[in-house]
Amino acid sequence: MDRSVPSKSSETDESLPTIFNQRRLSALVGGDMDLLANIAGLFLDFYPAILSDMKDAVSRNDVQAFARAIQSLKGSGRSFLTEFADEIVIELELLVKGNALSEAQPRLIELEGEVDRINAELSRLAAGYAADQHG
Repeated sequence: MDRSVPSKSSETDESLPTIFNQRRLSALVGGDMDLLANIAGLFLDFYPAILSDMKDAVSRNDVQAFARAIQSLKGSGRSFLTEFADEIVIELELLVKGNALSEAQPRLIELEGEVDRINAELSRLAAGYAADQHG
């Protein structure tokens, strides 16, 4: 699993975060950075509760609650999940299907770290956009 940050090419929008597929994010919102900042803000508000639900489900060995939390994460943040986060989510889904939630904790810790990294990039995006609008 390659966790390295992709390098920026001359064809990408330099104002977008470096850990995301920059063209895909820009295309997602038709180049509307205000919309992108708003969507990113929603994800930033929503993901801590999802991760908390996932941790709680693991502690209770509640496969159904964990599966719901994964679906919520995918639904709310699919556009913002990095390739590494996607890989972790797929592995967690396989653990759910195999009823092996007891093995999820190490991957959940990795997912939390990756989502924290995503959070940092999205926060910079939102802050940078707000500064551009008010500057």
